[in-house]
Amino acid sequence: MNRRDALQLVTDDVTLLYPLRGVSELIRMTPPVVEERYGVPPGLYPQIMNDQQIGMWNLYGAQYGSQPVIDDWWAQIRAAFADIPGARWYLEEDRGPDSVLAHRARRMSGTPGLEDLQILDWAGPGGGHLNVSPVCPAAGPDALALHQMARDLCREHGQDILSDVIVGGRELHTILMLVFDRDSAEAKRQTLELAVRLVEQAAARGWGVYRTPLALANQVAATYSWGDDALMRFVRSLKNAVDPAQVLAPGKNGI
Repeated sequence: MNRRDALQLVTDDVTLLYPLRGVSELIRMTPPVVEERYGVPPGLYPQIMNDQQIGMWNLYGAQYGSQPVIDDWWAQIRAAFADIPGARWYLEEDRGPDSVLAHRARRMSGTPGLEDLQILDWAGPGGGHLNVSPVCPAAGPDALALHQMARDLCREHGQDILSDVIVGGRELHTILMLVFDRDSAEAKRQTLELAVRLVEQAAARGWGVYRTPLALANQVAATYSWGDDALMRFVRSLKNAVDPAQVLAPGKNGI
């Protein structure tokens, strides 16, 4: 069990001693403390799981390729997760058409839709958003470090962490959706500052960024500075040779 899983046990009658650093620093977790630290009262965890028919930890995946390849990988996947106590498997047909799994199945099959944009209302009706997507090795320590970096920076800037974590064969990237009130100048300033700091701290750890708002394109490009900016010098030479009048699209996201 991940220690965060135990937070759902906290009630008015049950206090949890929660480790912050090993066992040298403990905090008493009561319902008000849980809600203050994580924004969710402990009693809401099991309610959400029951209402949405999901677990505390949920992994959505899709397989692509010929049927023999899919069958082989599916056997390996099931074997890899078989040792996790309580792990359960569900396919799209095991859930209703309005389920979270059915929604993910539509997106992973390439079916477009506007449902995902409802998350913009998190900051109020008609909210705006910026996306920042750091990329790190597909390894547990890096994944945890990336999550902690994003979580801490979001807290500093008053942002809830809303993200997808996408795992590939050799890389892992998180799509951080920074949602803000478009009518608030301060919210927009804080959100852009947060995006800048995410790029800075990712680069300091040797992680690239593949998705940012256009305002950060030059910042992202500058992080790929190996060999005295060899990549930038090559791209500029190529651009000037192909498009000397500079009339073609300038590119996006620092690429």
